[in-house]
Amino acid sequence: MNWYQQWLDEERKWIGKYQNKIIIMNILKVVPATLIGLCVIYGGITYAEEKNAGIGIIGGLTLGIVISGIYLLILLVGLRPGKYVGMINSTVKRLHLNAQEKEQLAHEMLETDISTWRCISYKLNGHGSRQTPARFRITPHYAFLEGSSPYAILVRLSDIAEVLQEEERKMHTQYGAQTKTYEVFTLYTISFYQKAKVSKDQLPEQAMGFFEQSVRDQVYESITRQLAENSVN
Repeated sequence: MNWYQQWLDEERKWIGKYQNKIIIMNILKVVPATLIGLCVIYGGITYAEEKNAGIGIIGGLTLGIVISGIYLLILLVGLRPGKYVGMINSTVKRLHLNAQEKEQLAHEMLETDISTWRCISYKLNGHGSRQTPARFRITPHYAFLEGSSPYAILVRLSDIAEVLQEEERKMHTQYGAQTKTYEVFTLYTISFYQKAKVSKDQLPEQAMGFFEQSVRDQVYESITRQLAENSVN
């Protein structure tokens, strides 16, 4: 059995569920609001100028259909599952795994759902994210975070000498119609060092970021638990 392809298929289904949810929400909420808004605006304009709201309503409806169609097309392209599976493939390639190692990775990832502490699912909310699904998986040989930025982060535990909980101050810019709002927040991180950290200026090999400290702490606990098991074995 090709475990690696089976794992990628599972990832495709996972992100596909989120895509379907977003598309349905936009069809039921965003598209009707756009159509109604444009009909009211254009209908009001033509009524004020020509005392004939019907022409404006038809024009607003036509424009709304065009805008909504383009918006949904962009959404479909941006959220296509194949795009995210490609990101996972890219992060796997960075570890230069051979065929046997890729099969081992995939087999372990598919087994993480058996133990609740090995698979932590949550949602990103705030700081530019709107209930985006994310999850962390820990296996005997790998730590894997998906859904954040970058989308997929894969760490081979045997490469790591030290894992630390740290924090960073970040700024998110929210763009409005004519304004920009700046939000400063704390990003709670887990940093992976290939050599034990000896100074505050030393950069980690890789890092995972979390908006909520409680989620970061839960993930860190699962990592240290796995590392403790590995040291015994």
